Amino acid sequence: MGGNFDCGRRILAIGNKVRRFLDASFARIGLTGPQGAILHFIYTQGKCRDIFQRDVEAAFDIRRSSVTSVIHGLEQSGFIRRENVEDDGRLKKLALTPKAVNIAEHIAELLDETNKMLVKNLKKQDIDCLDMLLEKIDGNIP
Repeated sequence: MGGNFDCGRRILAIGNKVRRFLDASFARIGLTGPQGAILHFIYTQGKCRDIFQRDVEAAFDIRRSSVTSVIHGLEQSGFIRRENVEDDGRLKKLALTPKAVNIAEHIAELLDETNKMLVKNLKKQDIDCLDMLLEKIDGNIP
């Protein structure tokens, strides 16, 4: 492979640009980028099952302490609450408050627009190839 291609640097640079874009977009509705993404996850996935902190950790591949911090901020802002689970008093599911449900569709539209922006000018076969390559790169990382 050519010595000029730095895959890690390119991925980090693109990730930083996307993060800054989402942070600015979510700031307009009073959220950080991670808060908006996690609210969207709870909203979409919570329609068919209970969502727990470990689900958020797995879905976003982030550490427990980071998820705890974001969830705490969402609780303080009145967007989510932790609810007891009938079968296990130790478990707390994450539930959206009416305040969060009211902006959930806006968040979904924002994320959909962002995804469209990212793949603009790519053909379906390019997108399929990109998805496959990112999956392989992700699998290379321990």
